Amino acid sequence: MGLKIAAPLRHSWLVFSAETKRLTAYRAQFWFELVLSSIVELLIALAVWRTVFAASGATQIGGYTLEGMMLYLTVAIFFGQATKGTGVGTFQREVYDGSLTKYLIYPLSVYSYKLGTFMPRSLFALGQMLLALAGIWLLGYWPPETSLSFEWMMAGIVCLFFSCLLYFFLIILLESLAFWADNIWALSYALQIAIVFLSGKAVPLELFPSWVRSVLEISPFPFLAYFPAQVFLGTIDYHNFVAGVPVLLGWTVAAYAGSRIIMSRGLHRYTGVGQ
Repeated sequence: MGLKIAAPLRHSWLVFSAETKRLTAYRAQFWFELVLSSIVELLIALAVWRTVFAASGATQIGGYTLEGMMLYLTVAIFFGQATKGTGVGTFQREVYDGSLTKYLIYPLSVYSYKLGTFMPRSLFALGQMLLALAGIWLLGYWPPETSLSFEWMMAGIVCLFFSCLLYFFLIILLESLAFWADNIWALSYALQIAIVFLSGKAVPLELFPSWVRSVLEISPFPFLAYFPAQVFLGTIDYHNFVAGVPVLLGWTVAAYAGSRIIMSRGLHRYTGVGQ
């Protein structure tokens, strides 16, 4: 039994290591796609919110000071980048061109292989966030009302891991529809747009109308950025944390189960020569 468990883990680790080396092999492309894009997204968000605060003349918006908003956006944006992993489109393309065949003969499941290629970008994004937080502190923009706790930081990173799994299973679920449809790229793109506006990545959920928040709190979207960011920063109260964790785990299990069902049925329809 121990060998049966150890082998897939070892194979996944090999895939993870190979993907990490591949991402860093072309340094110019790596820095542009992973680092520069994240920094540009963050700088644009910060510039917009600085303008909003200046135009309103308010010292707080939705309970956030300007410094508090900057800190929250930094964590939420990089957490949002982490949950996206390697992005979208690879699985559906492999279904269409037949290259999915090669994964079916590997000594590990499609899930294990794909997760091994998914996680390196997540870890890179987490490392970027820690560097950005250090920059905020060194530049004197750290909000005095916020102090990070090691326990909450670790809890936030654990929640982020399950957020990554949730997004991964959602993407597999959507892209498994490629077994039936000729082009499901629009569904993946729609998910990206929904995440930007509904996950709290660009706008904290405190600024949404109460009825919208009530709906979002039982949806998977806040758990892809807002919830793990709040936990990491320690700005969530214990009651909401305890109430939110089962919802995050529930959506993760539901997304996994749904993706397994759709992929299993799709594989019975699949034909491809592979590459």
